[in-house]
Amino acid sequence: MSSTARTASAFTGAVDDAADTAADEAKTFTDRMTDAVSDGVSSATDYVADGIHAMTDQAPKVGAWIDDQIARASDMVREKPVQTLAIVAGVAALVGAVFARR
Repeated sequence: MSSTARTASAFTGAVDDAADTAADEAKTFTDRMTDAVSDGVSSATDYVADGIHAMTDQAPKVGAWIDDQIARASDMVREKPVQTLAIVAGVAALVGAVFARR
């Protein structure tokens, strides 16, 4: 075998080795990225699930608070109808003034 053939063969072997190394490193990188993305998605899913559970736990309390406020407003209208009408008129005038300036 001539020296040119040996050099070409050595070069081809070196290129093959470099290609194999690059392929191995690319696979390792891909595996690591897949794991990182999977962990991120898992964390995000857990965070959203915790938020949903917290909201679900608070929903009955919010519903009860709204019911209480409606009952209080209803009682006020029954007990003091003139005062309630004056308050509503005042709020309407303020809202009207704010929107009239725009």
